[in-house]
Amino acid sequence: MTDTITLGGSDYPVAPLKFRDLKRILPLFLELGIDSEAKLEAQGDIVAAAIMTADPNFTRAAFDDLSPTVPELQKAVSTVAILSGLERRSPASGEASAASPSAGATSTG
Repeated sequence: MTDTITLGGSDYPVAPLKFRDLKRILPLFLELGIDSEAKLEAQGDIVAAAIMTADPNFTRAAFDDLSPTVPELQKAVSTVAILSGLERRSPASGEASAASPSAGATSTG
């Protein structure tokens, strides 16, 4: 998926950043208030590990070449947490919520 931006009266194609580029560019987004580099890297580690568990041929390098949006990463992390029992869906709303300590989750303080 690409888009076009206009700068100085000229059009330029733009595409979603690959994960490897997003990690490099994130400090600039941080100045705009978007998450943190450590959180982004953790999201990548979590999602890549879950994909590699399901598909042993998938690699972290392949993940770094993907072009996910931040909301896609956040949704993927939530899905992995639900599958792993760290979050559960509320039956009424369908939304994810943190598992209670009695359900096996631990508090990080």
